[in-house]
Amino acid sequence: MANQERNVVSASTTAAKLPDGVIDLDALGPSDLVDGCRVFTHYNGPTDQLSGLCAGMCVLEPGSSPHPPHRHPEEEFLIIARTEALIAGLGHDEALRRARAYGSAGADMVLVHSKQKTPIEIERFAAAWDGDPPLVVIPTAYPQLNEARMKEIGGIGMVIYGNHGIRATVKAMRDVFAQIARSGHAMDVASSIASVEDVFAIQEMDRINAEERRFVR
Repeated sequence: MANQERNVVSASTTAAKLPDGVIDLDALGPSDLVDGCRVFTHYNGPTDQLSGLCAGMCVLEPGSSPHPPHRHPEEEFLIIARTEALIAGLGHDEALRRARAYGSAGADMVLVHSKQKTPIEIERFAAAWDGDPPLVVIPTAYPQLNEARMKEIGGIGMVIYGNHGIRATVKAMRDVFAQIARSGHAMDVASSIASVEDVFAIQEMDRINAEERRFVR
């Protein structure tokens, strides 16, 4: 059995290997309640690839906080809190109030969005922003907001071009297949599209093939 210290479960290397099948939640006996938290261990033991793997979940009692807020140096999560106050028509002040609350709660960045056709609403918000987290904007409806203007206003740390990639892909596919339909073959488009090798490189097929040779039996 894995050693447990408060709500920490260490990976076991001596248990039976992970079985096939489905484990019912009622069969997972929870740990004792510690600081308002119960630990449910779904599996703890070795696998074909790992000497020890612990998987499970923690369930918090309402209002409980098992430890003070803190960060780990190895964290790779970026928490972006999004306010829809401007989209919902609740106004500038409400958007700021919500964004400040998200910043106070520990959000790494705050995303503010607008459906207006000009960036005036977003520019006003960014100019008034006095919180610590950088802002995130999505200039889909207002593409005239450029990088130079963002730097001038300040406070904006990330820009998401939310659907430009899929829109470019749709147009490119239409153009390619229209050309194939006109010419009756694919020779005319071969030089203007990605090679099969490019696709395989994106998919990391060399790594996938190597892992198949290693693990697939």
